[in-house]
Amino acid sequence: MNIAFNVNLEFLDEAEKQIFDILLKQRLSHNERWSNKPTFIKVKPILRIGGLVLSIFGAALCIASVLGKANWSLFSLRPEIYIIFFTISGVLFYFLPHCEIKIEGWVRNLSIKSCKKLSAKSVVNAKKQAPYKAEYNIKGGSISYYREKDGEVNLVWTRKLKGVSIQGDFATIVFKKWTSFIPKIVILHDNSEVIGRLLNEQKIECKFFDEI
Repeated sequence: MNIAFNVNLEFLDEAEKQIFDILLKQRLSHNERWSNKPTFIKVKPILRIGGLVLSIFGAALCIASVLGKANWSLFSLRPEIYIIFFTISGVLFYFLPHCEIKIEGWVRNLSIKSCKKLSAKSVVNAKKQAPYKAEYNIKGGSISYYREKDGEVNLVWTRKLKGVSIQGDFATIVFKKWTSFIPKIVILHDNSEVIGRLLNEQKIECKFFDEI
């Protein structure tokens, strides 16, 4: 079945915002699942203590070498450099619990920047071509995307339909599974009900953005 609709810059701006929202929600959910894993929670204090012990031991060994006037170097670096390194690493490991909030904030900001870049990349070529007529052909477990401009129709891409999808009013993103945050296919549309029904017919489970 074919789906056709007109695309302009205003539509693409709205689609880009929605793609960003979907990608960010998936990324933040992934980050939260990772940080709340029981194994990760148990391992964190062990790694912290191990790192702290190694830092103290390394710094003490280097200090002893300097006081004992031992003449050695590793990777062309003097013991004094390693004393500074182990001291800094020891301080970081010691204050690690107090830094977790800042680390979480840094990871969140990194996720936001990554999703903004990816959402912009998803429509960059479309914005160069707009305005144009978009057409999707869905059949046999595949989806093909065409652009018609100035009477000329060009095939943009063809993808195999497999996985799950999250829908918005202007875009639907197909992921490998519900816990994935890397998109497989980004589908632009002006009618979410029609695209949702067609994807369901291809055995692609769909959820609306507000439902996840």
